[in-house]
Amino acid sequence: MLNALIIVGCASNPIPLPDWDLAERTQRKVTEPLALPDICEIPSNGTWPRECWIALDAFDIVATGNTEIAQDLAGALNASDESYDALLGAAKVQQELSQIRKDLLERERQAHTMDNWFYRGFIALILVGVALRK
Repeated sequence: MLNALIIVGCASNPIPLPDWDLAERTQRKVTEPLALPDICEIPSNGTWPRECWIALDAFDIVATGNTEIAQDLAGALNASDESYDALLGAAKVQQELSQIRKDLLERERQAHTMDNWFYRGFIALILVGVALRK
């Protein structure tokens, strides 16, 4: 009887669903890094013309932007890994719950079969008793 109550109690509790919001994709678009502009070679006299300083400044701007893009992509990859781990964890929990419920159902079926045999035997004894009384 206690087993039946436990099984009914387990069966009536809703299964907690995994938090799928953890796996949502971000809406940010991936930005491709820019090609680095060419810079002048250092001349033998050690002085650069103005154009080389402008190219160096453009190189610095693009390199800084590419570094930010790389950091954003690394953050997105880390978030993706965390989401993947969360999904795997939820799947494992769901599989464990399914196995527990399967085991509970099997036990309930066995208990039900035993109850059926008990009641059939009890009814058979009553019928034999009634038949012998007559």
